Amino acid sequence: MNTSFKRTLITVAVAAATAITAASSYAAGTIEDFQARVNKIAAEKGVPAPDVKKDLEAQARVDAQEEQTREALAKVSPIERIVAIDADVIRAIKSKDGKIMYLVDNGRFAFIGKMVDVWNRKELSTIEDIADAVSHIDLKRVGFKLDQVNHISVGSGAKQVVAFVDPQCGWCHKLVGELNANPDYYKNYTWNFVILPVLGDRSVQLSKKLHCAKTTDQGEKFKAFQGGFRAIEALEQQSDCDMTNFESTLTVARALGVQGVPMVIAPDGRFERGKPRDLKAFLEPAAPKASTASTTDAAQAAAKAEPAPATK
Repeated sequence: MNTSFKRTLITVAVAAATAITAASSYAAGTIEDFQARVNKIAAEKGVPAPDVKKDLEAQARVDAQEEQTREALAKVSPIERIVAIDADVIRAIKSKDGKIMYLVDNGRFAFIGKMVDVWNRKELSTIEDIADAVSHIDLKRVGFKLDQVNHISVGSGAKQVVAFVDPQCGWCHKLVGELNANPDYYKNYTWNFVILPVLGDRSVQLSKKLHCAKTTDQGEKFKAFQGGFRAIEALEQQSDCDMTNFESTLTVARALGVQGVPMVIAPDGRFERGKPRDLKAFLEPAAPKASTASTTDAAQAAAKAEPAPATK
């Protein structure tokens, strides 16, 4: 469709609908009648007619989002200065009187105040809130989209598991081996393996081969992944491979804080850095007892993972 003509039609549609709204005449048939008029104009011009209702609804969503953004920005005080504090780990410490203090890993700096989970847009007011937040990733809320990363999906279960893996990662292949030893893992879950090259240039090349494979058969790609570098290199390649998703995989991994492989995210958002030592327990956790969570609990949970994930 001619872009300028479509823009003209949409503008006319929005203007007309705005007038209709102002007159409080959103009666049945109003939009339909206007759509008919647009269809007639488009037919006379020999171009496809825009979907008036769809365009109006889309514009309404955009307007609402812009208004929410303006309101949020109005509540934020302008930033005057930023000072970087060099730290790898910040520990949340709960005292017996219930107060929470945050200690930088070198022991020099500590602060008391509010912590906010920016991703989930909520204040973490208790040590239990903090322990839960640092052990969960809500992929939907952070905008993770599987079709925008280099991945292989296998299994038929309704529950979705995401695992970041490298073609050369030994622990990643041990994870796959455990799945193969118990077909129920494929029956009860869908495994989405995000191919993340962290083990050097060789891994980058193998990951590109998987991404650019001509086949769309996930089972065939998964078989090649398991078969090692010779099987991956044997995959027939596309003549013109779009590398967008390959590159976005690296960006997504950094945003999610993936520091090594494997990193496995359970259906409920809990994650393990490294291969879970007890995979079944990780995927199907027992119902929690009365809340007695502590930093000790978090440390014990972390200890259930296999040795540290592979990094470059």
